[in-house]
Amino acid sequence: MGEYHSIIMNILIITATYPPSVNGVAVSTMRTVSQLRRLGHTVTIIGPDHKDNPDPDYIAFQTIRNMPFVPRDYPVIVPTLSASQMKRLQKQKWDIIHVHHHKPVGSLALSLGELIHAPVVFTYHTQYDQYLETHAGWLPTSIKKWLYYITVKDLCLRVNGVIATTKWLQRALEKKFPRQHIYYASTAGLASTFYVSETKNTLRHKHSTPLNIPIFLVVSRLAKEKNISYILSAFFLWAKKHENGMLLIVGDGLYKSHLEGLSQKSQYASRIRFLGNIPNNQLSAWYSMSDVFLYSSITDTIGINILEAMSARLPVVAINHITSREVLRTGHNGILATRGIKGFADAMEQTLRDMKKLSSGGSETAKEYFIQKTTDDLLCIYKDVIARFHS
Repeated sequence: MGEYHSIIMNILIITATYPPSVNGVAVSTMRTVSQLRRLGHTVTIIGPDHKDNPDPDYIAFQTIRNMPFVPRDYPVIVPTLSASQMKRLQKQKWDIIHVHHHKPVGSLALSLGELIHAPVVFTYHTQYDQYLETHAGWLPTSIKKWLYYITVKDLCLRVNGVIATTKWLQRALEKKFPRQHIYYASTAGLASTFYVSETKNTLRHKHSTPLNIPIFLVVSRLAKEKNISYILSAFFLWAKKHENGMLLIVGDGLYKSHLEGLSQKSQYASRIRFLGNIPNNQLSAWYSMSDVFLYSSITDTIGINILEAMSARLPVVAINHITSREVLRTGHNGILATRGIKGFADAMEQTLRDMKKLSSGGSETAKEYFIQKTTDDLLCIYKDVIARFHS
C-alpha cells in the first residue's frame, strides 16, 4: 500500500461530532485524522465548536448546546460557514471531501464539493432505517420511507462514493444503491491495544472495584437504540444464580436516567455501577480489569467497542445479529447469544468458563483492525474516487 502514501492529499473532513465527545464516530474520526497526518497528508476538519480545541486546522460550526433531548455528544450545529471560513477554504486546493453524517452537514458537503470542484465521499456509520424504526416506529411506513430518503438516501445517490464500515453492509448497500460506488473501510482503526499488563486485581484496587469476582463491562453511548436495557435484563437473570459479580457501565446519554431507574427497581442495584463518560485514552484499565464485554446494539454497523475490548483480551458476548457476526465468532473470541435474554445470560456464564481460550482469540481478531490497515484501505478509496472524478 506504500504507493498511496507517496501521493500527498489535501483532505477536508466534515463531521457532526468530534472529540472531546467520546462516541464511536468522534473517536474513530480523530484516530483516522491523526494517522493521515502522520503519513504526511493535510487534513482540515469542519465540526462542532469545542472552545478548547487546539487544532489549528479545525474549523468550527456555530454550535448550540444544552438543548432538551439533544445528546451532549451530538450538539446542534448550524451547517453554514462564515465569509472568512469560506475564504480560508477557497484558498486551498482540495483533493477530496469526506463527510461523516447525513443531515444537516451532508448538503453542505455537496455544496462545497461543487464550489471547490472536489469529489465527496460519505461514510455510512449507522443503520439509519433501523434507527428510524427504533425512534419513530409508530410513524406510517410511507412517512418513514420519506424521512429516510430526504435524510440519507438522497445524499447516498448524489455523492461520489459511499463507504461501508463492514463487508456485510457493503453488500447490503450495493443492493440498495446499485448505481453507486460502494466501498469498504472499517472505522475501528485501533491506534493501539487496550491491554494493560498489570493484574486485574491491581487495576481493580486502583479503581476501587471489588477483587476476585466476575466483572462484566459495557462501554456505550446510553441511547435507546443501543439496547442496554437488554443487557440489564440478562444481568438480572445471571445475578439471580450468582451471589458475586458486577456490571460496570461506561458511558452517558439521554437514556441514562431510564437505565438507572431499571437498575434501582431491581434487587441487584448495588452490583451495577454507572461510571459515566471516560475518555477513550483512559479506558484501557477498565477493559483490562474486566472479565467479559457485553454488547447489545443491533443498529450499529460495527461495534468499535467490541474490537477495543478484544484488543484488551476481553471475550465478548453479543446478540447473534448481522451487526456482530462479522467480527465475533462463537468459540473463538466470544459467544453470539441466541434464544433471547435467557440465552444471553447463559452465554455470559459460558464465556466466564471459557475465558482463557476466548481471550486469546479476541486478541488475534483485533490485530486485523489497527489504524495502519484501516487508513490504507481509506487511502485506496480516496485515490479511486479522485481518479473517477477527474476522468
